[in-house]
Amino acid sequence: MKIITVIPISRGIFKETLTYFSAADVPIGSVISVPVRKKIIDALVVKAENLASAKSLLKNSAFSLKKIGEIKGSSLLSENFLQAAFKLRNYSAANSGSVLAAVLPKVFLENYQKLQLPKLHSTERRSLKQEKLVLQNSLPERLSYYKTFIRESFARKKSVFLILPTIHDAEFFREYLSKGVENYTFIFHNEKPKKEFIEKYNALALEDHPVLVIATPPYLFLINNKFGSVIIEHESSRVYKLMGRPYWDMRTWTEILTAEFNIKLIFADMLLRIETLGRLKSYELAEILPPVYRTL
Repeated sequence: MKIITVIPISRGIFKETLTYFSAADVPIGSVISVPVRKKIIDALVVKAENLASAKSLLKNSAFSLKKIGEIKGSSLLSENFLQAAFKLRNYSAANSGSVLAAVLPKVFLENYQKLQLPKLHSTERRSLKQEKLVLQNSLPERLSYYKTFIRESFARKKSVFLILPTIHDAEFFREYLSKGVENYTFIFHNEKPKKEFIEKYNALALEDHPVLVIATPPYLFLINNKFGSVIIEHESSRVYKLMGRPYWDMRTWTEILTAEFNIKLIFADMLLRIETLGRLKSYELAEILPPVYRTL
């Protein structure tokens, strides 16, 4: 018998962790389903111990433990991703369950058992400071720069992740940037059917060639150490701010996540936010090209 401690992946549960029992061995990092009140929700296993070592806990407990539900599988989320999520938890003063529920789309959790474990590169961490750059120029100039940058990244065997605030933007950039690299371009947004998401996710997970991923903010969880750079396009868009709880800014989440992987981060727009330009002026960020402040 095992005593299992989990983080519930759900909003509205104010406890950081919940405890259950299981007759089977459940590896740490696994995703399982657990009963909470009258609902069944997903949860991330963070601790598993034998019944004998947890007897004192059970004796002092004011309630009886429930049995876990279905074991969906081992973790598809990297250690770096989880560490970034815990940093976001501290940044936003939310609990871990609310954070994971906000940064993982439902389509990922609902089809968890059908998804492949991603092939990752060496996890050796670079000692150099993360590179953060800005690109302020017209849309045609940015698109031209991206086409060259993507091919240069592919030549260095590095993948590129391009984040867009809306589905319309994602489809527009895909149409322009995928020419010549269609087989290695993957697009993710909420209007894609579940079947296509599973196919694209598994193809991306097993792909050895460098890729271009174009996605909206809910799919930032796809970032891993395969990627050499992440671009936040239309950086000044208000759509990056969540309308519901926990109300945080997905640009902040992107910064925390890429910092954990030490991936190059590029802020790009025709006119960047004032705070971003302020960070450039204070040398917190560097420029790819001199910012253009006048457009035709």
